[in-house]
Formats: sequence, structure tokens, C-alpha cells
Amino acid sequence: MASSGEALELFSSDLLVKVAPLASTEIVTCAKNKKPWPSKLGSRIGTALHLIASHLEVMQPFQLPATAQDLSRQALQDLLRVCKWPAKPASIKAEDFGEFSNLLLPPSSRRIYDELNKAFSSPPMVRAGISNFLAAKNSDVQFYANRFLELLDLLQPDNRKLDGVGQSSLHGRHLKPHDEYIYPDGICEDLIAALKKHATCVSPVHKSEAPVGMNHRHLTRLCLSTEGRNIKQHVEFDLVMSFMNFEFWEDFSLAVKLPKISSGAMSIGETLNDTNHQIATMKAGDICSILDGERQSRAGLKHHLELDHNCHLYRHRLARALPYAKPRGKGLSLAELLALGQYDLTPKHRIMLSFAVARSFWEFYGSELTMARWCSEDIWFMPRWKDWTNGYNLEPRAFVSFPSGQDPLGPDEFLEVDGLTHSYPRILSLGIILLEIGRAQKLGISPLTAHENLWELRDSVNNAHSDASSALATLNKEVWDMCKYKEAFDTAIINCLDPSKFTESPNTRKLRSRLTPEEYEELSPQRRAAEDQKRTEYQKCAMQDRRNAIYHNVVSPLYWLAKVGYDNGKHDMVIKRRMQQHAEARKSTFSDDPDKAEIQELWKRVQTPNFNSDGRVEGSAERWFEDIRAIANLVFCRRRKIARTGIKLPPVRIAILDTGCDLTLQSFQAANCFKGWRDFAVEPPAETEVDEYGHGTFMARLVMQMVPGCELYIARVAQTRQQLECNEEGVAKAIRYAGKEWEVDVISMSFGFPKFSQPISDAIHGARKARDGAIIFLASAGNDVDRAEAYPACDPSVISIYATESTGDFLKTNPMPSDESRRLLGTYGDNIPDAVLAEMRARFAQGTFSAGTSVATAVTAGVVGLMLAYAALVPHVLRGCGAEVVYGDLKTTDGMRHMLFGMARSWNKLQYFINPILFWSYKSDDSSMYRGMCKTLPQKEVMR
Repeated sequence: MASSGEALELFSSDLLVKVAPLASTEIVTCAKNKKPWPSKLGSRIGTALHLIASHLEVMQPFQLPATAQDLSRQALQDLLRVCKWPAKPASIKAEDFGEFSNLLLPPSSRRIYDELNKAFSSPPMVRAGISNFLAAKNSDVQFYANRFLELLDLLQPDNRKLDGVGQSSLHGRHLKPHDEYIYPDGICEDLIAALKKHATCVSPVHKSEAPVGMNHRHLTRLCLSTEGRNIKQHVEFDLVMSFMNFEFWEDFSLAVKLPKISSGAMSIGETLNDTNHQIATMKAGDICSILDGERQSRAGLKHHLELDHNCHLYRHRLARALPYAKPRGKGLSLAELLALGQYDLTPKHRIMLSFAVARSFWEFYGSELTMARWCSEDIWFMPRWKDWTNGYNLEPRAFVSFPSGQDPLGPDEFLEVDGLTHSYPRILSLGIILLEIGRAQKLGISPLTAHENLWELRDSVNNAHSDASSALATLNKEVWDMCKYKEAFDTAIINCLDPSKFTESPNTRKLRSRLTPEEYEELSPQRRAAEDQKRTEYQKCAMQDRRNAIYHNVVSPLYWLAKVGYDNGKHDMVIKRRMQQHAEARKSTFSDDPDKAEIQELWKRVQTPNFNSDGRVEGSAERWFEDIRAIANLVFCRRRKIARTGIKLPPVRIAILDTGCDLTLQSFQAANCFKGWRDFAVEPPAETEVDEYGHGTFMARLVMQMVPGCELYIARVAQTRQQLECNEEGVAKAIRYAGKEWEVDVISMSFGFPKFSQPISDAIHGARKARDGAIIFLASAGNDVDRAEAYPACDPSVISIYATESTGDFLKTNPMPSDESRRLLGTYGDNIPDAVLAEMRARFAQGTFSAGTSVATAVTAGVVGLMLAYAALVPHVLRGCGAEVVYGDLKTTDGMRHMLFGMARSWNKLQYFINPILFWSYKSDDSSMYRGMCKTLPQKEVMR
């Protein structure tokens, strides 16, 4: 196993990041002091080194482009030359100096680094060398400046091109699947079809009496390999097949011949005469004959099979002897291995095993093999008969079963249901397996399986996702001996648990059907056939997108760690059995404070949003709400943890004045956020929640989608939109009631009147006075470009909300502002998540759920509720900094208006797009968030 020094020697970037800041300081100082005038090129070099160090500090080697290591080594060499530049350099050109100096400089990055450290121990000598360098010919200085700038340019976020890297590079092979990993999709299908056919048990073939309870197929398991299968025009798979009731297992190697480009290629069967009849055609029952013939033998044999393009199977007559006895018994599952606590899984074992599992999962993703359940109970080790009975060490080769018709089915590949935290349960299952391997213990998370009840499946997925996220926080804090780059392992699991990493591409999303089930049923046969073809193409493209994402986000970092970032050693290492006393006294290596790690992980998710307002992309609505929910998860997780300490935080209460709310909506069934109802629309008032029009339900659905932890109060002020303009008194009563009786923090009004209303104005100002200003009013500006801004949106005591596209551009349907010089606030009100629309249309067939300021107002209500929920907890985590005053200011309309402008961006200084996702993404902790909040408020001293 490599030592720490040996590991560091491999990565020049690790060495450069240590020495670059010091070199930057010295070079900048010498450049400023150069006579007769400062050196601009020297300053550029010093600045470049500072920026290079800042980039390398936040990036692990596996995240760097392949050429970054070569350029980092070159930079170390160049720094040594600069620091030792002679007063009278020889007459040799800078561009020729590299080849010449290779004879003089230490050969390894480690030795160059040591020489630099030695040089910097004598600052006067270093400064003299740097001064000599800056005084050299301008072309020489420019030459080295260009080399440093080349590395800096490569490290810029926009220029980290990870594709198209030559696979010959040691540091680049992990970035994309190399040739040995790639083979036609049809090969996997042919393999499974052939095994189904030939593994079927034909009882009369067995010479011995078939045992009771035998399977209808001989159970077959695939070896999960870390190596490529595409070898010399064949794709090779290692398998084991069992005799009845696991009496023993026989080894097989199955090679699938790759199709040749030439149309005249012969099949294996056509070449039998050329092989001296050493290949025999396989027919039904031949596998049974092989297994029956080997029943009395203890020696391990590997039988060689080949599959041709026509799915015909052939057997080589010659078998290969194996140096160990054949496996017997059912085997040892990964779950059992982890639960027993009798085996030492070293970091090396965990890395190689996880890489094998992830690589095979990617390899077969979308096939029938991954349609079965994947969990630690389904991954097997095959102890050899002698080793197992004597309790010896385990061979670290893992297997997974091919579908036999009796295996538990896994969940759907993609789930689309409201309230789901992870839409890709199979990928989540992979993450849980890797997490259990990394922790080297069974976590007790229930395996995800197919379920007829979609809502129960949703709950299972959410519970598993939550439990896995908590366990991940613990793994992140573990330190593995001799494994400097464990973060690559953690990253693979983090990505598995982050559904945003696996969304389909914009081009694929365009293929997605937008038809409701009712619209689909109304299609003509011809159009339905075209729609079916479109849906099939979408499913195929989406599956391929996710498969590509699995490699990039999961397999790639594990590949790098297994092959580059950690001493791989021999592949035939064994998993050693523990001494009994060690098994009984397992010591945990993780911290006692998982809460802190969980919160840090939630902050990381907030810092990496999926929504992008710089351009219109398909799926912006889903991405927006996913990122807002990520912020909400952080905020309400913090509130729950604080509440467990006995501190009671004030709830956030939002009143929605609209057409009511229908709580029979499916998404509301498990909701615990509805706390109050009052009818101001009809006499006598309805005693229970009702909505005949759907608009109010729609608004409540959007707010709950964003901030499920807030309390919602519903005031019905109209039965229909037309009735609204005749019910000013009802709106006024609702405002007074919400402010006084419910004591809400926010009143959201996704409607407006064409002219000023005295009753509503009196109610607003009365509520503000009664609450000492601690109440926030939001109202939609309107959706008629030919009309002025609606009332009460134009009231100075109300925050008027306009609607924008995902790009931040204001919709053309927005009304004219009441004051053309006034700054306008708008937020996302363009597209609605498909799942939300489908649910609303299913309940309110005649309802109108279009984009506009109504949607934007509900979205803003969610944003405001989120900020209030967070501001309420800050005084309890940052004491003595005046956070109570900030919270008080944010509870007022004026204070929240400042907050919304602070979270907004503008291109013309008049129209401001509220983007909390961007605002939160730049914050890493409570201190930075609090400073950001203070900066939005007038005359607030920012905490230092």
C-alpha cells in the first residue's frame, strides 16, 4: 500500500497548491519593487499563481482535467527556475530551456517541491532569483507568464473540459468510458435471453433424482468486474451456475462475439470445421448435463461458452482447471457480511468493491438485470467450499443474480409523484449499497421494491432517502487510513442521493409528452401510434441520459480512486476474517455529532442549484421548485433540531385570500400545514374548506410545494373570479380577520381590482396599525398589458408582484406600472411543474391554471415564508449580533420589500427578478447568510 508520500508524489497539483501562495507573494512584491518601474508581467504571474492556488484548494485531483497534472508539474519546474534565475543567464532561449534543464532539475514533482521548500527557507536568495528573472529579456518573462496562464485558463470553471480527453492519460481515463467498457446494447439483451433459455432446468437430463423444491432455472450469478469486458472482439462475462438447491456452483466464462463491420462475417457455427470440432453447439438441457457431470468432483473448473450474433450458444470442449474448490451453499450476501462483523473491509476492499458494483450497475442500467431489486441482500460472495467450512478468508469477488422469475422486482426506473424527494429509486438504491460498503455496516434501510400503491412507494423512497442522507453525513466525517482522497468515494454517494444529477437533457425533455391521460384517450388511432412512438423515443433517450449521468457522477470518481488515487495493489487480495475479540469490540470511527454534518450537507445542496436563470431551458419549473425545496429542507431541518433542544420558534403563518381550497386534493392528504379556514364569499358561510373554481387551491398547492413547514390559513373571498370584483367588503373582512384573529405573518392576494377600494385600504392600514407594522401584504399586479397596475398591488403598504420567465424577463402580459419610474419586483410565474398541473386539471377540469402574476404572487409568498422561517432561528445560532432586530424588520412589509430587492437581479434598474436560489447559493453558513440579509436592509451594521 502506498505511503502518504508516495501518494502525494503522484499528484503535482497537491504540491503546487502548497507552494503557489508563497511564490505568488514573493513575485508580486519583487514586481512592485522592480526598478526603474514595476513589472507588469511579474504582477500577472504572481496573480495567476494566487488564482491557481485558489482553484486547486477547492478541487480534488479527480475533478481536474487530465492535463492539469502535467501543467502543474510544469509550473513547479518553472517556479524553481524563476526562484533560481542566475544574474547572468546563459545565452539560451527560454523556449529551449525546458529540454536543456530536464538534465539538471530533479525528475519528480516531489523532489522539485523539496527544492522549492529549501529555496524559500532563504528568502533573500529567492528574491534575488526572482529579481534576476524579472530583469531578464521581456520575451523570456512572457514565455513563463504564458505557461502559468495556460494552467490558470484550464482551471477556470467554464474551461474545465472533461470530454474529449485522450484515454492514454493516466489522469484522464476515468472521465469517460474507455473502449474496453463499451459494447453494443444488444449484447446485454442477447446474453440475458440466452441464459434464460439455457439455464432452464430439463429434469430428465439429470442422471440423479431432482431434489424437491428445485428451481425451474439453474440460478445464475454474474461476477461484478472492475475490468472491461470488451476484449479482442469478444465481450466476456464470468458467471457461476448452481446445481439444485445450491449443492455446488460451477464457473463459466461466456464470450459474446462482437459484430464485424463486414457483411460477410461468419458465425461461430460456420467455423466449426476450422477448429477441429473443439466447439459444440449447445441445446436445451446441456447446462443440466454439465452440472450433473460435475456433481461428484470437488475440483473447480471453468467452462467456456460463446454466443453468436443469432443468439446461438456454443461450448468449448476444453475446460480450464481453477486453483480452488468449487463454491457450495447459497453464498454469503453483502448484507450478511456487513451484519456479521467478522470480516475486515479495508479501505482498499471498500473502494474496489464499490467500483465493481457501480460499474456493473452502469453497464446494465436499463436492462432486465437492473429491473430486479438491487440492495446489499442481492450482492453475493461465493466462499470456496474449503475456505467457508473452516472459516477462512473471503475472495473479494462479488456477484449479482440474473433474473430467474423468482427475484423481487425493483421499483420503477423513474417516479413522478408529488412530495417525492428522489425520482430515481434505482439510483438511490445504488447509493445505499455504496453507503453501506463505505460504512462497512448494514444500515437497516428497507430495500426499495416494486409497489402497486404509488403513495406507499413514495413514502418508502422518502424514508430511505432521509435515512441514507443521515448516514452519509457520518461517512463524510470518517477518515480512512492511507486514503488521502476519500472525498472521491463520498462524492459518488453524494451524487447518487442527489436526483438533480440525473435529470434528462433539454433535448430529451422536448420529446416528453404533454398530453393528459384524457387527451391521450381522445387521440385518433394514427395520432395515438405517433404519440406512442414519441413516448418510446423519449423513454429511450431519457434512459441513456441517466446512464451517462451514472458514469459521470458515480462510476468516474470511483474509477479514479480505484485506479489512480489509491494504491490498487493486486486484484486477488482477500477479505480477512477478524479475530473473535475484534469482531465483538468493533470501534466506531465517526463523530458523535451527526447533526452538524447533516446540516453541512444540506448547505452543500443549496450551494449547487440546478435552476439556471441565465437561459431558458426545458424543465425550468421543476428545477426551480426542486431548488426552493432544497432551501426549505435546510431551513426546516434547522428549526426541528433547535426545537428538540426545548426552544420554541415562532411559526410562520401565511393567509391565502382567494376562491377557497379543496383539501381533498391528493397532495393535501398527508399535509399538516392547514390551520385555519373562513368563508367571506357567501352567506351563510361554508363551515368546511371548499373551492368550486380551483384558483385558490392552485395557489395553496404552489405555496405548500415550496414551504411545507409553514402554516396556511385559507380565506375564501369569492366563488369565482367574476364574483371577486363585487366583494370588496368580503376582502376587507378577510384582511382584518387574518391579521387580528389568525395573527398571520403574510397575507397573499393573487387577485386585483381595476380601481382603488376604500374598504380594502382601510382594512390594510388597520391591520398594520393593530400589528405594529409586523404583517406583510403581497398582491398580484395584474395580467392585462392594457390596464394599469391593479389594486391593492399599487398600494404603498403592499408589495406588488409581477411575473417573469425563467430567464428573469418580465412577461409581456404584465400591466403598466402605476409609476413608470418605480422599481418593479417580479418572480417566476411562467411555467408550472407538470405534476402540479396534471393534479389540478384532474380535479378542476374547467379551471384555468395559466402563467401570470397570480402564480408569481404565490411563489413570492413561499419565498417570504422561507425567509421568515430562517430569520426566526438565526438569533438562536448567532447570539449577540442583533439578529432579533433583523428578524423584526423582516416581519414588516417595508423590511421584506428590501429583502426581496436584495435577492433580486436586474438588467435595466427598473425590473427586478427575485431569485432566492441564486442568493442562497452564494452562502455557505449562517454567518454569511446573516451578513447577506443585513446588507439588504437599510442602515444595518453587518456582523463581522
